[in-house]
Amino acid sequence: MKCALSPFLRFFVALLILSSCMGKETMSTSNYLVSDPQFTADEYSVGFTYCQRGSPCMIVVRSLRNDVITKFKDENGNHWRQPAFSRDGRYMVFQKTTVGGGNFSKLMLMDLASMEVKSITRDNEYAMLPSFSHNNSEIVFIKELRLRRGNVESYAFDFFAISLVSGLERKITNRRFLRISRPYFLGESAKIIFSAIEGLDPVRKVVIEDIFIADADNVKSIETIKKYDERGQPSVDYTGNKILFIINDVIYKNRTPYYEVNVLLQDGKIEKEIHRAGTGDARVLQAVISPTGKEAIILLEKSERDYAFLKLQEIGGNTTMSEIKIIP
Repeated sequence: MKCALSPFLRFFVALLILSSCMGKETMSTSNYLVSDPQFTADEYSVGFTYCQRGSPCMIVVRSLRNDVITKFKDENGNHWRQPAFSRDGRYMVFQKTTVGGGNFSKLMLMDLASMEVKSITRDNEYAMLPSFSHNNSEIVFIKELRLRRGNVESYAFDFFAISLVSGLERKITNRRFLRISRPYFLGESAKIIFSAIEGLDPVRKVVIEDIFIADADNVKSIETIKKYDERGQPSVDYTGNKILFIINDVIYKNRTPYYEVNVLLQDGKIEKEIHRAGTGDARVLQAVISPTGKEAIILLEKSERDYAFLKLQEIGGNTTMSEIKIIP
């Protein structure tokens, strides 16, 4: 993602992202790229972006019960990425990025029964990371905004919603965030939860990723619920009660700070760590909770030159993890 920052701040943000991995959307491996895991509504499968080197990205849906996989890719060689699934299991929304056409991205809606695909956002824009509302009537997504002051062009991000009934689009936030995560609806409300960076904190003089809640029906209604907490990328179960975070912890060993990216579950007022990275373990890039809140998919990176893999994490008394084969 591009950020509207000075050269110094761009370096600082890049350093922060590399050190924490928080909000990292795609990771590099020896043969492929993988990102954006999302559960299907029935929790039987997980969909994710799969990019083999030298080929356009596609969406892979892999069963969590057996080895059955389904590939979704564009016949014209464009990239298909960032899947999300409706709660009734009928539709998949995803990002289509044109290759060699200005690198614009729009959102596409697929009927999973008929495999019919149609565009739902305008051309010549950059839309990304969509999510369905609880009743599947609209989709909230992020749009890149290009800002210009004189001869200087910069970039920022805000949330928009599009009705699948009327096709009308409206703006949800007006904050011009510098970095932003995929939004998730809280239960059956019109509120969405997400993490974002607004800029350099004037007191601490650092870039902080905060957790926000915004009302999709009121562009002026937005509140910060977690500030200076080193949390990011919240995802929510269908009830809106269980929230999964990626949290950047600092561990001191002989007065030397070491950074760990762990996974934390918030269930009402109770918080529980469901995954902790140990020394030499794989790094957490993304974590997504299932619709019922009983499981989580965690995307991990073994090393920069090794490989990435998905793990299915049970959430309960005795948590266990099992690796999911992701190579189609």
